Amino acid sequence: MTAAADRPLLRRLPWLAVIVATLVATLLRLRLLGAGPDVDTDAFAHALIARRLLLEWRDITIHWVWLPLWHLVGAVGAATGHDLSVQRAVSALASGASPLVLTALLRERDRESYTPFLAGVICALWPLHVVMGATAQPESAFQLLTLLTCLTWERKQPVATGVLLGLAALLRYEAWVLPGVFALLWWAQGRERRGLWAWLIPGAVIVGWVLLHRAMTGEWFWFLRENRLYIARAWRELRIHERQPPSLRLAPVWYLAAIPWLSMGPALLFAIPGVPPVVRRAPRSLALMGLVLLAFVTAVWVARTNLGLMRHFVALIPFYAALVASGITAVAALTARALGRPSMARALALGLCLAVVQHVARGPLEKQVRWATRDSRRLYVQERAVASVLRANLDGRARVFCDVRSLEVFTQLPPWRFIRWRVSDVSDFTLLVEASQRGRALVVSDPSRVTQLRAGVRVLYRDATLVVLRRDAPAVLDPRIVAMPAAD
Repeated sequence: MTAAADRPLLRRLPWLAVIVATLVATLLRLRLLGAGPDVDTDAFAHALIARRLLLEWRDITIHWVWLPLWHLVGAVGAATGHDLSVQRAVSALASGASPLVLTALLRERDRESYTPFLAGVICALWPLHVVMGATAQPESAFQLLTLLTCLTWERKQPVATGVLLGLAALLRYEAWVLPGVFALLWWAQGRERRGLWAWLIPGAVIVGWVLLHRAMTGEWFWFLRENRLYIARAWRELRIHERQPPSLRLAPVWYLAAIPWLSMGPALLFAIPGVPPVVRRAPRSLALMGLVLLAFVTAVWVARTNLGLMRHFVALIPFYAALVASGITAVAALTARALGRPSMARALALGLCLAVVQHVARGPLEKQVRWATRDSRRLYVQERAVASVLRANLDGRARVFCDVRSLEVFTQLPPWRFIRWRVSDVSDFTLLVEASQRGRALVVSDPSRVTQLRAGVRVLYRDATLVVLRRDAPAVLDPRIVAMPAAD
């Protein structure tokens, strides 16, 4: 380190660069948050499970093939009258924190070079990282948990490591392979008794979840069977074999190279010379975890047991950011030595990093943010309009028959107000009973599913895809109808 580098201001400048990059990414996420709703159908599926959790929390099968932690986050939002905003806020906060945690993690083993700071900047502005940080999906939160797991391990805090990894194991299945990583690290680093907690806690969480499922469903690994059935059905419906999308044609390298190339373009080539420095100097927890996660998501996709979604790469972004940053530093050092000016290495590294950031910002980042903004603005327009109609008409104890799953989330109304029947099964008499008991009843569905409803209904909203009907209680109530069992 030079004398100049010891000055307080210059020591803070690298951190300032990471913070500025994080703030820029946060502003882009705020733009996405303000553009409109999340457009991913899985986000609404998670949100609906979270809403059901408020009413049926004892039923473990409502989590379906997913894990419960993200549904608990969504349940907080539903209980406080929010749509997807709580989940999206958590994602935004997590994705904003990850570059800072990555920088701190890399500095545990490298306090001399600028590589940790370059990695933080690259991670902050990685296009997929920016966009996913504005969604209601759990990947950004999972990414942060894995980074904090590594950081606490490097700082000799195995209990915190175990707790964080246990939380990650209740968020994404990728975490289920990670207790083995920390067991291996514990074995290689002296097998201290305290270090056991780093892998015993998450291991116990995973075993506990499996046993709880077995006790409540009567079947071992029910969720894995359901996942296989769902994936098989999705492959048929999406005609993946027939269409042969790039993700399928490039399956062995889809996560290794194809997805990161879409975000970084030619700048990804810096990851190649970055491999030796990461192996030598990066925290072993980060390097080993990155390799294991990469192998896991690749193997699962090659085995055709998921849909090869791009968002599964999010947990690998910090690892790849470290590879690219290390490659930039290595190339800069080699170039400076070749020029006979070793002192120029840092300046060259900064210049290369700025070139990479400029390339990403003007190309992939700008495109992905623009596409995500466009989709948020143009999708779910009718659902949002119908949600306003429902909020204006569902007063007192009134409920709505609804089979449009995204709509329930947009209304921000309590889960008990929704009767989740197939609307084609609702009859005039069913509607009369509901209206008599609760003052009024509403129906929302596709217009083709409500043709059987004629008596006493009026149309509050109609377009090509959605219709809202309202049935008020009759002026004179029939006590026999009022006493009938309510719809559930």
